[in-house]
Amino acid sequence: MLDLLRKSEIRQFRIVLPESLNAHNTLFGGMALKWMDETAYITAKKYCNKEMITVSIEKVEFLLPVRAGSMIELVGKVVKQIRKVKIQVRVEIWLTEENNSVAVYGDFYLAAIDDAHKPVPLLGE
Repeated sequence: MLDLLRKSEIRQFRIVLPESLNAHNTLFGGMALKWMDETAYITAKKYCNKEMITVSIEKVEFLLPVRAGSMIELVGKVVKQIRKVKIQVRVEIWLTEENNSVAVYGDFYLAAIDDAHKPVPLLGE
């Protein structure tokens, strides 16, 4: 299980464009959450190779402003498996050009589903 957790990291890069900004000329929180949820989904799908849905999001913290033109890196990593049905994915948004600092982070909980959208065990049990 530990090797599987180590292989569960996903990294994506983006440039923050003006259409992603709020009235304060920083990254709109809703856009950050959208990108983070996509990263969590890709991370979870890679981890268990099943269709996944987001069940809940916890403790999202916006630590630093993200401005237009910033290059950011989204990092998703499976933190733990909860029983046989859910996983926790920590997603962080890093400012790559400013001392490589975490600007936003949050914990996403995802579950595997089948074609009928019913829950299934994560790792083929």
